[in-house]
Amino acid sequence: MTVPQARRVPELARFELRRKKLSFARQTLSMVVPASIGEIVERKPLVDPDRQPYWAEIWPASVGLARVLMRGPDLTGKRVLDVGCGLGLCGVAAGVRGAHVTFADREPEALAFARFNAEHNGAHSIDTLVLDWTQRLPAGPFDLMLLADVTYSESNHLSLLRLIDYALAAGGAALAADPFRAGGDVFSVSAAQRFACNEVTTDCFYDDARLAVRVVVIAKDEHACAAVSSFLAVEGKRA
Repeated sequence: MTVPQARRVPELARFELRRKKLSFARQTLSMVVPASIGEIVERKPLVDPDRQPYWAEIWPASVGLARVLMRGPDLTGKRVLDVGCGLGLCGVAAGVRGAHVTFADREPEALAFARFNAEHNGAHSIDTLVLDWTQRLPAGPFDLMLLADVTYSESNHLSLLRLIDYALAAGGAALAADPFRAGGDVFSVSAAQRFACNEVTTDCFYDDARLAVRVVVIAKDEHACAAVSSFLAVEGKRA
């Protein structure tokens, strides 16, 4: 996959682009991303300060969670929701492992990047959904929900917990990943009050540094939580 290919897509061609390659256990994922968040802000001044273009960057939590998924079991036949998908890295990883992935984000530009990145990494069973989870809920249920660095603000927590309660399949699991932010601490406590939860630590390389990433496994029953947590615990030791 090359940047020139991405420039043929009208939604992507409006941005300065670069390619970011991330190596995982089974293969390297090649992601086309905007050249910089700063360039986006300069070109399109923010009307709403709560809508910073965070979608335009690949963050450590998504790298850590993608590594777990790429090392994990085959996901063929599983329905996956990538919540606040941004550029789509976690959903791409799940799609490469065989899942049918719904990329969900409130920014249409993010979804255009997620679709392109999925298709050009070989994940073709995908949907995209413009979704503000504070306003409405998606049709489910989903076997796996991916929440990479979306718990940083406590104002999102109640809506995210409602989303998990509504859209997660009875035997499924949500994976909430973050680099040990204060908001993630609070979310982990709140989730444990409503669901079966377990916390696992993995890590990733980001900007040439190794960073710890927390993955909170959230499920509606203890069996599903234990099964997913057991797998993640192994991956955390190997990462």
